[in-house]
Amino acid sequence: MVRTVTDTPSADALESDEGAALQRFREAVKSGRDWLDALLEAIAEWTLPEERVGDREYRYLIAGEAFDWQLLAERIVIHAYDCLPPLERDRLLLHGKTPRPISDNDFREAIGDVKHSAVTNFWYGVRVEEALLLAVEIEVRKSRYIMGKTDEPKLEDLVHNRIYGKDRRELLQAYAASQEIAVPDSMTIGELNEFTYWLFKYRVGHCDKARVASDTKKGLLQLQKLEGSHVKNPRSLLL
Repeated sequence: MVRTVTDTPSADALESDEGAALQRFREAVKSGRDWLDALLEAIAEWTLPEERVGDREYRYLIAGEAFDWQLLAERIVIHAYDCLPPLERDRLLLHGKTPRPISDNDFREAIGDVKHSAVTNFWYGVRVEEALLLAVEIEVRKSRYIMGKTDEPKLEDLVHNRIYGKDRRELLQAYAASQEIAVPDSMTIGELNEFTYWLFKYRVGHCDKARVASDTKKGLLQLQKLEGSHVKNPRSLLL
């Protein structure tokens, strides 16, 4: 159930754990405290899996086990938008980068083991899976170009078939059945993330281990290309 709140939380909303966390973060920033420390504290306190703020839906927890910490960070930062250093604020909002580096161990200690594990799930299950889809799309386009094929098949079906062994529509139907929902004609970003995470789990459950490892490595390499990064720890997003 998506809870709807206003852009400026009401007194009732501020009585909730989430509203209180937002208010404490804003007050901490205004007092001059290190805002990354305050942000991580707010993330550690947060329990709401999803909400709607105005016209926007925020879905932080996917399938009850994959946590989009950057989306939550964005939500918290926007609440104190006018109080934060503009360059540091925009660096996080636009590029997902924190105002200073923080190690993976410090990140885990700040938000707790459970949330950290869920962050790892989101990283591999959504971000790396998206990168794998892109990497295979590039391969398919290149191979078709080399073979001189100029017709326009459903590229997404070729890509999904190569990775998962089924067309995208078949996979979408299986996903909808597993969730007991109608097959969607379109999806929000949050819904698409859920489908991508389901694809990740489908791949892990239906492909042999060597293929899973190879495809995951392909996704990681593609993600590094996109980010221009050669980070040894792929879960370390705080650069």
